[in-house]
Amino acid sequence: TFTGDDSSLTASINASVLEYLRSTGVLILPRIANLDSLDRWSGASLSDYLSKPENRTSLSRAIVDALEKHRFPGVNLDFEELRVGARADYTAFVTELSGLLRARQLTLTIDVPLKQEAYDYQALGAAADALVVMAYDEHNAKGDAGPVASEEWFQAGIERILREVPREKVIVSLGQYAYDWNLTTRTSESLGYGDALERAQQIDVRPTFDAASRNSRFTYADGRGDQHDVWLLDALSLWNQLRFLADQKVRGVSLWRLG
Repeated sequence: TFTGDDSSLTASINASVLEYLRSTGVLILPRIANLDSLDRWSGASLSDYLSKPENRTSLSRAIVDALEKHRFPGVNLDFEELRVGARADYTAFVTELSGLLRARQLTLTIDVPLKQEAYDYQALGAAADALVVMAYDEHNAKGDAGPVASEEWFQAGIERILREVPREKVIVSLGQYAYDWNLTTRTSESLGYGDALERAQQIDVRPTFDAASRNSRFTYADGRGDQHDVWLLDALSLWNQLRFLADQKVRGVSLWRLG
């Protein structure tokens, strides 16, 4: 992880899992995310940090040193919730890092939201080996209840990105999880797919398919009488998304998250 407070990286590597994965020959790209000690996105501090050219150089070199130390073939950057004003600074950082990695034949992939002004998709796509497009969170835990990735929103977002980034560089990350919004207290909770189904079973309701968004949902009242609205991405949404992506001929897909 990297918080943006200084140039230090914090590594969390499971040695036994790493050894097993290496034995299979699978490509292993460690993920570097701008998370603080409480696993919160530190977008503001990272934006400030990247505004200085010397910091961008320092971080680029720190990443390369870490990859060489642990013998990784590349890296996945997951820097989220950047300020819109950090767009040029983040692009400059990625371009500098990309040059260092390519000189060493190391791979760079970058996670980007489906639509956000802080990211220059065309420039990032040119610098990276691949963009991993996080095609979810149309509605999320910080906002109002609604589809996690409605079909219209999903397709329009992918088509927009493909106008800026070569399709052979686009990996689309598909969601398999849920949000439970408490409409009474105006709070929310993120759930794994299995957790969402278990909750539905516990309260004896069955998720229904929303034809307009092509996402599934269910509603219920808890023991206190609070009203809940749960939206989830499931096999139905995944099937429709995969059918659309097959025609787009993107590089590949990934899942967030299994379970």
